[in-house]
Amino acid sequence: MKLTQFFYLFVVSAVFYGVTYGVAVQLVSGQPVEKSIFEGVFFAITMGLFQAFLLVREWMSIPFEDKQEFMATVTVYLAQLGYDLEAQGDTHLYLKAQTTTVLTYAPRSQSEKRKIVVRIKGNVATLIGTKKIVECVGKAFRL
Repeated sequence: MKLTQFFYLFVVSAVFYGVTYGVAVQLVSGQPVEKSIFEGVFFAITMGLFQAFLLVREWMSIPFEDKQEFMATVTVYLAQLGYDLEAQGDTHLYLKAQTTTVLTYAPRSQSEKRKIVVRIKGNVATLIGTKKIVECVGKAFRL
């Protein structure tokens, strides 16, 4: 995980959730936004860290022996997690989430966050995707 990417996602999410919380409290209770600043800041920091943690892309290298068998196995496993094969070549697989699921952790508008990329070089595949999916596939292949 890159620190700059984590920080960027944290700041954007924290500001969004902080402003949303402040406006929601003002609309519901009629209190000025200044009175709910502490709760808004706490809520924003919590949600910002949560979003940044879940949306950061991770990668993992997975060794294999038979390329065709590995590609078929990883495609079937990711299909069970809710990913459809979008494109396939000799050295790569692109899979896209069928819908927004708990494991994708990304809204429909962020289509890049919903993709899983498998790049193959020699007898090692590099899996790139959201942290939870990469962890699930790593556990499935006992890494």
